[in-house]
Amino acid sequence: MKAIRLHDRSKLLYESNVPIPSPGPNDLLLRIHATAIVAPELTWPSTHTASSGDPRPLPIPGHDLSGTITALGTGISPSGPYKIGDEVFAWTTVSRDGAQAEYSVALSSEVAPKPRTLNHVQAAAVPLSALTAWQAFFDHAGLDPQDHDRNRGKRVLITGAAGGVGVFAVQLAHWAGAHVIGTGSTRNIDFIRSLGADEAVDYTAVSFADVVRDADVVLDCVGGETLTRCWDAVNQTGGVLISVAEPASLETAKLHPGVKRVWFIVSSNGEQLGRIGRLVDEGVLRPEIETVMRLEDASKAFELGKKGHTRGKIVLKVSEDLAD
Repeated sequence: MKAIRLHDRSKLLYESNVPIPSPGPNDLLLRIHATAIVAPELTWPSTHTASSGDPRPLPIPGHDLSGTITALGTGISPSGPYKIGDEVFAWTTVSRDGAQAEYSVALSSEVAPKPRTLNHVQAAAVPLSALTAWQAFFDHAGLDPQDHDRNRGKRVLITGAAGGVGVFAVQLAHWAGAHVIGTGSTRNIDFIRSLGADEAVDYTAVSFADVVRDADVVLDCVGGETLTRCWDAVNQTGGVLISVAEPASLETAKLHPGVKRVWFIVSSNGEQLGRIGRLVDEGVLRPEIETVMRLEDASKAFELGKKGHTRGKIVLKVSEDLAD
């Protein structure tokens, strides 16, 4: 099969004779139609190390995917819930080979039915970003995905609101009933409002920390100096500061004892992804795609992703005849 492989931890090569993976007992073999870029992935330890701790030679990146089931592992019943021919999307385990390839495997617990209202390119832009936002708010920040009345009056600040995670964070926080404040550049202010933000702060014109105070929840999707400024925006007595780009400084956290500090790595979760998919089909959530590129242009796509300031996701189209 055709696939992208990572050589010497830094060089991405397009290869045309890579073996098709064999599904394990609880795996699904997928024909990949599209996969999204996650720029930092090439430097993650789990990209280069298997769950056993052994080095992974020539790993295949790309764990945001949309595809079609072509085979079932021996431990999966052919009577359901998934069968050959089903269209699914997923965020898969990073310590295994990914989906920048014509075929990839996924645990049955990692996948969910592809939203009916999205094509494969659009669906590939959803899993990681939407799962990160979902887990940030509903697993870590205390927002309730069931009882939205409990969330009324909560002020949620999202930095990098036009980025991959930010796009879904704004929409989910709005859906949950919170008062949403998003930061972005001048060109993205109207876009952020269109996602459901009650307020949009242009970080090129003003520091958000000068205009936002006492936020109940701050979700930082940027890191660096932006994360540092988040400490001034969060409520100092019971607020929650969640960072997904990098962990907040422990030394700084000690200066803000009333703030709950959270840094987490998103988990694959087919059940949560299924709920997200239903919200997409209900018109509550929509993906945003910066650009679509070919699989063989993966190296260029990662370089574009590393530059930052993209609106939404960069997607690689793997199966030219099936991705739409």
